[in-house]
Amino acid sequence: MLFYFLISILADSLDVPALSAIEEWLGYGLFLYPSIYLLLSMKRFYADRWGKLILRFCVLLFLLLIVMLVLFVALALFTYFF
Repeated sequence: MLFYFLISILADSLDVPALSAIEEWLGYGLFLYPSIYLLLSMKRFYADRWGKLILRFCVLLFLLLIVMLVLFVALALFTYFF
């Protein structure tokens, strides 16, 4: 993440198109890598078929989304009232 932020700062300050492209691809990689790693590690741990595993992965991502939304709302309410 530090490398991504450094590239982002350099791309904004220098206005070089190549750095913007590197920043974009690095952003994609930082998004895809944890998702693929989690899916493959679940495949190895559960030793299940791909169909059932992808369903389990989607349920896990949905639950993660719910938890993140609840935490965001709690933080917003906390900062609003205190």
